[in-house]
Amino acid sequence: MVTLCDGIGEGSPIFTEDVICFNGDASKGHDHETFVINRESQDEDIRNEGLVFEFCKTNRKPYDIMVQLSMLRLKHHFPETKISSDGDSEDWKNGRKLYKKIFGTAAPRMNK
Repeated sequence: MVTLCDGIGEGSPIFTEDVICFNGDASKGHDHETFVINRESQDEDIRNEGLVFEFCKTNRKPYDIMVQLSMLRLKHHFPETKISSDGDSEDWKNGRKLYKKIFGTAAPRMNK
């Protein structure tokens, strides 16, 4: 079971209309970098072609699968989203499998 906490690995994760923000459980050493998606980005976050670049390194901690599910679901709703990873397709295998189990459809393809 994966425990999600707020951005610093304590308390409750944040899931609102304006932001999704979570990390792993710091008390168990399962935290690393904060995963956050803002509904509206600040102007300084906008890069070339009007796109926003964000990243989250999980160091393969347990909350990594929730980051994967979140990114895949974001891509489902916003197909123009580009997802890349330091990992390979094998690293995403469990996330894609869980996505299909939860949503009843294959996960969207990642960018190459």
